[in-house]
Amino acid sequence: MSIHHEQPSPQSDDRSLSQESLPSVNIPGLDERTKTVILPLNTNTPGLTFHPEGVDHGGKHFEPKAELHVTAIGFKTAGLLKKAFKKDETLEAQVNELIARTDWTMTIRDEQLHLSKPQTVSVKGGGEEIKERESIIQLVDAPG
Repeated sequence: MSIHHEQPSPQSDDRSLSQESLPSVNIPGLDERTKTVILPLNTNTPGLTFHPEGVDHGGKHFEPKAELHVTAIGFKTAGLLKKAFKKDETLEAQVNELIARTDWTMTIRDEQLHLSKPQTVSVKGGGEEIKERESIIQLVDAPG
């Protein structure tokens, strides 16, 4: 799991995020449309250092994302789930039940990753071009 936000290592000694410290009272299930699971965090979540001005990494400037979150199930896994749900109508309910029972306690790690992948974007006047989509993510351990 990872916290998707362009930020350096947290400076706090308290790196443990309990389910109670997550800002949403209810841990969301699968997103109805995308089948992803995103856990929202506040910028003042214990153990995180938020940089509203962004950070520099590898000679580039990274602006903070509009929301700080943990991606529990991303688009790639969600795509596989969608295919599985078509084969078994009961599977989606089972996955949502598992999500509801999961202990979302996590610990912030002193490790970040620079992610980069090509993304096709529309060009003004028609056509498409490929640009690199980049993020700096903060890793967490979430054994639940």
